[in-house]
Amino acid sequence: MCQYSEEYGDGSGTFGYYLTDLLEFDVVMPHDYNLVKNMSARIFFGCSTFLTGGFTKENQSIDGIMALGYLYPSIVSQLATQLMIPNIFSHCLGRDGNGTLVLGEFDHNDADIVFTPLVPASYRNSYYSLDLKSITVKGKSLPINPTVYNTPDVGGTIVDINNEVAEYGTPLDSNLDQMDRFPLVAFHFADNATMVLKPQDYILNYQPIIDDVPTLCVGFHKTMVENLTILGDLVLKDKIIVYDIDHHQLGWSSYYNCSAAIVNVSQTTSGLDNMQLMSFTISSYLLILLVILILI
Repeated sequence: MCQYSEEYGDGSGTFGYYLTDLLEFDVVMPHDYNLVKNMSARIFFGCSTFLTGGFTKENQSIDGIMALGYLYPSIVSQLATQLMIPNIFSHCLGRDGNGTLVLGEFDHNDADIVFTPLVPASYRNSYYSLDLKSITVKGKSLPINPTVYNTPDVGGTIVDINNEVAEYGTPLDSNLDQMDRFPLVAFHFADNATMVLKPQDYILNYQPIIDDVPTLCVGFHKTMVENLTILGDLVLKDKIIVYDIDHHQLGWSSYYNCSAAIVNVSQTTSGLDNMQLMSFTISSYLLILLVILILI
């Protein structure tokens, strides 16, 4: 048996052995969304025998990690290699804690998806790294050198749902119904792809409550790594996010009601007429999806 060890940026670690087993799952057939078929595929994965750091704390303990990184052997790449799914996955996270994960692609004909290419660093470090060109607030560009957004070791701005950018906010003495007081924030990426954040996308109700008025916080904070930019789950909510690994690009919709049940999937990117696509309805994604993009 082969051993593995993996340590993460927060100091947590997992150690154990690689095993193989059959992964059983239900698939949604693209030609008939009501037709669900049971399938199985042999995969290999890490079986942890020892944990360190946050994984040992009761409030941070998890049952497992589903690896969806860019490189093999993520679960997506293993299934795609066996022609079980296209080499693409998507998610839609609702603000109420519900959402959908599709190993494949949403049928997003009713949503405008813009795409930006992944930077070459993604090919070697397994992060989903983007070329962030600038950030504008209320239409005005921030006076920041673009090289700050593109560190050579990481290779760009990282999309990582394991990071909740609201972990440390800046308190604001405002009322929850006064969102119109705050500006639009826009991230501008390569190929003219723009992600626009409305106030409700980056303003959070935070503790403490002062004089019976909730404290609002701006959901951006400085990372522990210099010149590292991370787009966490706060800015990914209520958007269809498409990780198109085959075409080396990442896409998103401007807005989508991710709290509604979404099971429609698309076969347009697979190139195979009978490609099966897995669709999962997710509840309490902060417990399930918070760790889903951690890389093994």
